[in-house]
Amino acid sequence: MHPSVLKLVHPSAHAALEAIVRHDAAAILACLDAAAPLVDGPVHAAAVDHDRGEDALAPASVRFGLAADRDAALAAESPFGAFARTWDASAFAGPRLVPDPDPRADFEFVEERERVLEQLGEGTTLTRHVLNAAALEVNRALADGAVTALPRTEDFVVFVPDEEPGARLIANLRLATPEPVAARLRAHGLLPDRVTELEGFYTAGGRA
Repeated sequence: MHPSVLKLVHPSAHAALEAIVRHDAAAILACLDAAAPLVDGPVHAAAVDHDRGEDALAPASVRFGLAADRDAALAAESPFGAFARTWDASAFAGPRLVPDPDPRADFEFVEERERVLEQLGEGTTLTRHVLNAAALEVNRALADGAVTALPRTEDFVVFVPDEEPGARLIANLRLATPEPVAARLRAHGLLPDRVTELEGFYTAGGRA
């Protein structure tokens, strides 16, 4: 697991946190398999949603973005416009699936979550970071040959979306995306260092 996630909790809770990430990764992979017969053509991304409450530590749903829509954005939009449209999970035309079974209904998950939450400092936010770690586990598994029936592009990525196409979205993508997938996304202008470097950002009235 990425050290930036582990450092958010006391070392005594690291094993519990790793178990939670494994549960979440399994739930996401199950959603990928369930989406396979529901999509028309390959998908370029799966967005892992979560409830705003920071004690969930689990995916609430997974949404799927169609590669055809991403390709249309790259062809018609400015680099910033293509970036914004590509990662706008609220506009994904693919299915939106709720994990079944829900990790939060698993007794072991609930126990591990309580161990982690007991070690959190006041004001610490964790769910987004946990789901980034789970997304990375899924992306690594797929890169290593994990089997799924979901039709997907070579630069397919599971990621945690954000309401704004800015710095936090880029951070989520970086944390979840292994090489060489990240290199493919950078080549398309879809994983910049900063959103402000994308042509069209200022004319679109974007905010970092």
